[in-house]
Amino acid sequence: MCCHSKMSAHTALHVPDVSPQTMWESCLDVEHIPADTKNVLSVQVLDPGDALKRGLKWRESRLYGGRETTSITTVTDVVVDQKSNHYCATYSICYVGTDWETQQANQTGTVTICPLEESPEGCWLILTVNFVADGVMGIKMKLCGCWVKRYLLKYISAEIAEWARVSRTVQRERTINQKDMSKTNQ
Repeated sequence: MCCHSKMSAHTALHVPDVSPQTMWESCLDVEHIPADTKNVLSVQVLDPGDALKRGLKWRESRLYGGRETTSITTVTDVVVDQKSNHYCATYSICYVGTDWETQQANQTGTVTICPLEESPEGCWLILTVNFVADGVMGIKMKLCGCWVKRYLLKYISAEIAEWARVSRTVQRERTINQKDMSKTNQ
């Protein structure tokens, strides 16, 4: 029995205290994800990608819905406009070697970071997710579409809140280091 289902979700987070550049660098610092994020168990970088992180590829094990899942994420395209402080990356996630449900599911999406109009020191973090599933997972998505979409929105909202928390820590550390450097140079 085969059932093909698609679902999209979109969420945005206003982050007034983190610069777009810091948010961008934190989002693509995949080596530190397990130390910074509670649900990620391990990350193995498979390809570092180019200077903009296009082609960056990593294997990630995480707790998802109470179960350990393994996925391979690839950054498929990157657009950076440093003059206007806009950043955008598209990615794909393939679930591998996990249970029989998630093996039939794939995800693509876009991460967009742009400055706040009222404050250049803050940013918007926007995440769009497209989820495609076949088999049992596809049937569940068709039968329980509203519930699955609410769960997906809750999950990606928590995910970007976690990215913002990590980026705030990085921003604070940079500010402290800059102050220490200023005192040293005086």
